[in-house]
Amino acid sequence: MKSRQLPVRAAGYRCLLICLIGVSPATIAAQEPAAPSPNAAAPAPASTTTAPERRPRVALALAGGGARGGAHIGVLKVLEELHVPIDCVAGTSMGALVGGGYASGMPAAEIEQFVTHVDWKSVVAGVGSRHLVPAEQKRFNDTSGSIELGLKGGKIVPPSGLIASSRIEDVLRSYVAKARAVADFDRLPIPYRAVATDMLTGDMVVLDHGDIATAMRASMAIPGAFAPVVTDQYVLSDGYVVRNLPIDVARKLCGDVVIAVNLTKQTTTREQLIGPGALISRSSDISMEANERVQLQTLTDRDIRIDVDLGGFSSAGRPYRSARRPPGPWPRSSRPCPCPPRNTPRGAAA
Repeated sequence: MKSRQLPVRAAGYRCLLICLIGVSPATIAAQEPAAPSPNAAAPAPASTTTAPERRPRVALALAGGGARGGAHIGVLKVLEELHVPIDCVAGTSMGALVGGGYASGMPAAEIEQFVTHVDWKSVVAGVGSRHLVPAEQKRFNDTSGSIELGLKGGKIVPPSGLIASSRIEDVLRSYVAKARAVADFDRLPIPYRAVATDMLTGDMVVLDHGDIATAMRASMAIPGAFAPVVTDQYVLSDGYVVRNLPIDVARKLCGDVVIAVNLTKQTTTREQLIGPGALISRSSDISMEANERVQLQTLTDRDIRIDVDLGGFSSAGRPYRSARRPPGPWPRSSRPCPCPPRNTPRGAAA
């Protein structure tokens, strides 16, 4: 029996349909009724194709930790090396700063370059900026000790933070300058959430819109050190008080799988608890570690937990430490990562 041949024009239309609907020629041939034949057996049922299975969406949760949070950059670099897709990011404090840069479209190397080139002593403590101060202000600072007080309702009030935040705000605005026009954090290159604490109610506040630089500033406003970010509804300070590792926030945002980056500390010794400053700092750490433990208990077998051991590196040290592959074992989960091909764009679902 001779085989059927389609006219050239019909064959061209068939190829066009194949390209439009993404069906293979074999599938169409299988679905096309064959010419009747007296010796032919009963037609076999047409073959069916199944849609490709969607890969799990991966959420990244970055913990706070002051200067120790610079280690998140090293984790991001490793994730990029392994081609692990990140579909959304949630962070607290320094985790919000690093995560905000990544969500705005900056690769880890660019974040590293920016952070390492900031003069943090000048930004945080004003060291080296005396030449910018007017002569009259210099004389006043030298005689008064540079104590600034305010006047409200006829009463003298102290500043809300010991460290001036204007320079930090300038740094944050330049850090995410390309993304500040995006008010909806779901519309960033990678959806993003920053976590802060409402000092009025003590509740967690998840920041999902507005100025991304202000959101980062609120998430890292350590109570007493930096002035809070005041809005019509909230008085926002550092999120470490209520959710230092926002695993639940990341999972709710997009995560079928959550990669939780936990910044570990050395065990506190008796010798370290000397003086009121050490005790106040330790009381803050206890509160932070308690809410971290609650979050870590929510991790499932599908999730990945990364413990970054920074040894004796302090949260009050340099704001950035050279980004390196976190010490092993890494990652803690033995489950294979859902890694896409090299050319898969960051934040894009397969």
